[in-house]
Amino acid sequence: MPYRDTKFLNDCYYHVYNRGVNHSNIFLAKRNYYFFLEKVNQYLSPCLEIVAYCLMPNHFHLLILVKREEEVLTALKKLFLSYSKSFNKETNRSGPLFEGRYKSKLVPDNDYLLHLTRYIHLNPVRAKLVSEPDEWKFSSYPDYIKPSEISFVSKNIILKQVKDYRSFVKSYQEFDKEKLAELLFG
Repeated sequence: MPYRDTKFLNDCYYHVYNRGVNHSNIFLAKRNYYFFLEKVNQYLSPCLEIVAYCLMPNHFHLLILVKREEEVLTALKKLFLSYSKSFNKETNRSGPLFEGRYKSKLVPDNDYLLHLTRYIHLNPVRAKLVSEPDEWKFSSYPDYIKPSEISFVSKNIILKQVKDYRSFVKSYQEFDKEKLAELLFG
């Protein structure tokens, strides 16, 4: 098995993401999105906190805070295996669903963390699936703009720093895109 270049450490944030093999869709119906989120909560909640997420038709983004580093790799493996088996059974297909192993990047600082939440939540808008981020039901954005609702998303670290999250997301400027691209891709 190939060496994983990112080691998960307690109290660190990570951007975890992957897409369907050959860019194919990994979510075909609402039930697929909801099942994936159910499995995220089931397998990941015991060892980490979900800070933000966005599920797109052919890929996903998770922003996590590790709490029990020794359990994260196993939990992620169970999540992706469980979802892949279910999806393959439902669609009568076989073989890998995801394009190789998931990618994980350490979030180096608070500035990056803030920009990354906005980047994740704007994915459906950039993909032209919706015109406003709150129209996309398969992201944590609605949890951020309606913070009183119960959810498994740990949004307090962001909301303590950004009082009006909706305005923060809308203020996404060209500078922010360039800065995030530099942070993400060096």
